Amino acid sequence: YINGRRFSFKDHEYQERILLEEAPDVVVTKCAQVGISEMSLRLAAALPQIMPGAFRIGYVMPSATAATDYAQARFGPVVRGSPALRSVMTSEDLDKADTKTFGSPDKVVYFKGAAVGNAAISTTLDMTIMDEYSFMDQGVAGDYHSRLLHSSYQWTLKLSTPTFPGDPISTAFQASRQHFNFCRCNHCGHRFLPNFYDHVRVPGWDGHLDEITSSNLHRVRHEEARLHCPACGGVPSLAP
Repeated sequence: YINGRRFSFKDHEYQERILLEEAPDVVVTKCAQVGISEMSLRLAAALPQIMPGAFRIGYVMPSATAATDYAQARFGPVVRGSPALRSVMTSEDLDKADTKTFGSPDKVVYFKGAAVGNAAISTTLDMTIMDEYSFMDQGVAGDYHSRLLHSSYQWTLKLSTPTFPGDPISTAFQASRQHFNFCRCNHCGHRFLPNFYDHVRVPGWDGHLDEITSSNLHRVRHEEARLHCPACGGVPSLAP
């Protein structure tokens, strides 16, 4: 459940395509607030339940503090909202800051940070989920990857908002077989891949979007910025 309702892919239909991907290494480059982290938390909760035998996941974030906060503020409600998950977890397991055990010491999700060299846990993992991968210490992220080497699965999921071309998530994405989420304009039917520089317009601004800075932002109508269809110029709905 989420916000009192059953979890659904409605309005987030692209999530199902990501979850159905059978490649062992999956990379997601994303904007903010599109439900990818919520999806990955539910994936972390589900896999120990449906995989046969032992299955250990390392859910890694840029810092230990962020990981602990995530485990308590975001993962805890997922478990509490699910009768199936609650039935296999004790209250002690649920309250632990960084380790969530699902009825067996072999079915566990570790919430860890990737900011210091000794952060990686000393146990074999079957999967790592790297949340905000571009903001991690890449050496420590590599240490977590080494914990997969004795697993028969060795699955990875990397997700992050990109920071600049060539950053860690962009580099990983460029090396992948890629899928993109297209928009179909509800005004003219044109189908296109939204691009910030090509399709976003700010009323009254004729310069390059990169020229909008903290020093001139107060003079820019940035809150009125909209994505425009390249075919008809209308403002399309971003719903499927």
